[in-house]
Amino acid sequence: RDIDTRTIEFDASPDIYRSFTLFLSPSFCEGGPFPLLEAMACGVWPLCSRTGFAEDFIAHGENGHVFDVDDDAAFDVALAEALATGASPARIRSSVEPWTWERFGTAAARDLEALL
Repeated sequence: RDIDTRTIEFDASPDIYRSFTLFLSPSFCEGGPFPLLEAMACGVWPLCSRTGFAEDFIAHGENGHVFDVDDDAAFDVALAEALATGASPARIRSSVEPWTWERFGTAAARDLEALL
């Protein structure tokens, strides 16, 4: 299925993520992995390169798989393992539930108040 993100309404994102078998992010350079968190929040198993903050959220083999950038053999192994895993969407979701905008906002407000 082709997805043109220029024409998709933001509130359709969860349904799009839930239609995925895997979330694949083979980036060479990644910043804050919001699509990774969104996919995981929808219960989709992630397969990501070791970039950005991916390893802060993915416990390899437990709620996703990570692989080294430029390591095709590691990618092949991680992909095979990911396809064979069959982890429950609930388990994947629960691993990122603490990472909400509400929690971030509360912590940021607390930290700013402490600075003042």
